[in-house]
Amino acid sequence: MPVPRPLTRRPAAPVGLSVNQLSLAELHQEVLRRVRVLQEKKGELLRELERIDAELAAIGDIGAATGTAGSGRSAALGLSSAARTRRINARSLKDVLISALHGRAMTTREAAEAALAAGYVTSSQNFVNSVGVAMNGDDRFERVDGKWQLRPGVEPADLHDDDDDDDDDDDDAYGA
Repeated sequence: MPVPRPLTRRPAAPVGLSVNQLSLAELHQEVLRRVRVLQEKKGELLRELERIDAELAAIGDIGAATGTAGSGRSAALGLSSAARTRRINARSLKDVLISALHGRAMTTREAAEAALAAGYVTSSQNFVNSVGVAMNGDDRFERVDGKWQLRPGVEPADLHDDDDDDDDDDDDAYGA
């Protein structure tokens, strides 16, 4: 691998002159010089990044080396697309919490444990805090004596969706 050459610093605009004293042609030349310097530096950094990707590939981080990392901050960190994919739960955290709190009161920790037990997937390092923030910012939840409960009239949405299918009285409405 070729060793990157150090950037040679070409003299800037005529020494001792301020920008206000330069002609338009001299300013244009200075801008072009700076662009060339930055492009050279970018090329050197890209070559260094390729070298690092090759090293990572050699030890098994294929995502960064094959260029499949995409774009953005996580790609710049060399994370593969699988590592960057956001997990999507079938239901929102608040919906899971509403189902968990239906008919009972729980502490924040109990609610977090109930959400996890219901299959909610999270990568939060402090999920109990996330649950507290979610409930604190939603009018459907209230805190009474240190425990969270649903406000009167709040029902889990999934219970309402299933009720129509299981109710035998609905058959009359369809002429059966």
